[in-house]
Amino acid sequence: MTGVWKNWLTVWCVGIGIFGLVLFGTGWSATEGTARAIFALFGNPFPIEPDRYLRFSTSLMGAVTLGWAVTLYAAFRAAWLLEDAVAKPVWHLLTLGIGTWYFIDSA
Repeated sequence: MTGVWKNWLTVWCVGIGIFGLVLFGTGWSATEGTARAIFALFGNPFPIEPDRYLRFSTSLMGAVTLGWAVTLYAAFRAAWLLEDAVAKPVWHLLTLGIGTWYFIDSA
């Protein structure tokens, strides 16, 4: 794998991890400002007074998203260490896993 793809996947994982931290921060009123801006950017304004259930569920999704970013980065790092012949099926499975998650989560 070329350096461009390694850099791209690393930046992608870091970006997803930061997004997870932002979502996790909605659990507390002191750290919800960034999440409010992101919700407004996507056209779904964050309520002025969110209830504890919204805070909990959004914060939980942030923790899951952060964990997903770290897990994928670990899988990418492991795949980069493999020989090309062995790495190809691993990359196919990683792509299948990410694609499956994306389509189910987006539906």
